[in-house]
This record gives sequence, structure tokens and C-alpha cells, in this order.
Amino acid sequence: MSLGIIYSFNDKKVCCLPRRGSILDMAFILIFLFIMTLGILIVYTVNNEIHTKMVDTKVLNTTYTGRSLEALKIMDMGVFLVFLSFCFGATIGSFFVGSHPIFFWFSIIGLIVVLIIAVFVMTAYEEIGETAIMQEAANTFTYINLIYNNLMYIATIMAIIIMIALFGKPSSTFGGR
Repeated sequence: MSLGIIYSFNDKKVCCLPRRGSILDMAFILIFLFIMTLGILIVYTVNNEIHTKMVDTKVLNTTYTGRSLEALKIMDMGVFLVFLSFCFGATIGSFFVGSHPIFFWFSIIGLIVVLIIAVFVMTAYEEIGETAIMQEAANTFTYINLIYNNLMYIATIMAIIIMIALFGKPSSTFGGR
């Protein structure tokens, strides 16, 4: 997947980040997923507290806060779909990148880095989900819990698939050498 972005202003290229696929795309996916999930958990927790206080005081109509809680529960499936899209994009993007077999060992080092990042992200989510404030929010989201409970397996499988796509194509295919 190409995580590089081209910024343009008046049809002039201002900045161009590298747009080559690599094994480290999986690390970016894991970090982005964690930030997105953490934001959803925080918003759900704050919204749930507001909804609970409004129900207890019976001052205002709680319809809108209840609807926003339901909308945040839908974001659970959204995180899952974004994660799947990133994984498919990284796989397809790595197939179109030319690579030389000598870089296979650098990809092994990248795989180890990805697995270390996956361990940190998985542990951080478990620690955040076990706190008293976030526990209810963390238990509400089924797909997010599914991803984080199996994150090591998913990251390993995706990194191996990306490595196969990078180094397993014939030399005459697309970007192969």
C-alpha cells in the first residue's frame, strides 16, 4: 500500500513522500489503527458519561446522546473495514513494487520490527481496556476486540503475505527485476 502523499497547490508539487510499498506499511497500519481505536474509545466513554448524567438528572431529552452512542457502536464495524482495506491495499501495493531478492533480509528485520510494534499496540490496548473508566467502552466493541485479541497473528500473516508479494513475483511482472 502506498502511504506516500502528494500535496499540490495550484498544480505544483509541493511535497512528495516516498510512495514505495514495504513491509513497514504494516507498522503504519497498526499505529493508525491504535490511534483511531483510542479516539473512538475516548469519545464513547465521554459520551456515555454525559448520557448517564443526563438520564440521572432527567433535565434534558437523552434521545440525541443515545443516538450518538449507537452511532459510535457502528464505528466498531468501520474500524474493522478500514483495517481490512489497509491490509488489502498493502498487499496489492506491494505486488506492484519492484524488489530485488537481496532485500529479503531487510524485510525479515522489518518483520521483526512490525511484530514488536504489534506487541506494544496489543499490550497498550489491553491496559487501556482494563482501566475502570474505559472497561465498559472496550467491552462494547466486538470487532475491535477481535482485531486486538488476534493482532499478533494478523500482523504476522499480513507481513508474510506482503513479503511473498514483494519477493515472490516473476521478474517480468510489473515492477519486478
